[in-house]
Amino acid sequence: MFDIVNNTPIITPEGLFVPEMRAIWDSDPTPNKDICTPILIFIYHMSNPDSVYDSLSVEDKQKQLIKDYIEDQEWEPDELVLEAIRKYKTLLSTALQRLFESTTIAMDKVSVALRTEEIDMSKQGNMQTFNSLLEKGTKYAESYLKLKDIAKKERDTKRNIKGDIKPSAILD
Repeated sequence: MFDIVNNTPIITPEGLFVPEMRAIWDSDPTPNKDICTPILIFIYHMSNPDSVYDSLSVEDKQKQLIKDYIEDQEWEPDELVLEAIRKYKTLLSTALQRLFESTTIAMDKVSVALRTEEIDMSKQGNMQTFNSLLEKGTKYAESYLKLKDIAKKERDTKRNIKGDIKPSAILD
């Protein structure tokens, strides 16, 4: 739905077939689409796991994107923008991507438990629970890194099957 041109996400003609994106595009009366372009960039970075902003929490990402791209610093995404973000995330989502996201959520839960668990060193303490959480966290981290790499390869393969590039050229 987006191509990166000069380090800027630009909506593709195919992306404008998505009703929510088209509505944002059509709402901009300017000839060069100066109003909707920063909003579409915002949607891209809020949704795409390949965004350089993806390591930020949703709240921090939104604040940073508004600061970096939106002229009106008081701007907040309206329902149409939020729906476009949801739709774009859905369209990007594959079984592999969902598995990666689930692993991320599980890792976050283990991380919170490790941060908040009080360690009781007594004989009836919780060291076994603590060690179990640590083991699970390590396994999730290994899975996370593998899945992140595989999911990225999947997205890259999908992205590269355009124009004159044939799928067999990628798989050879």
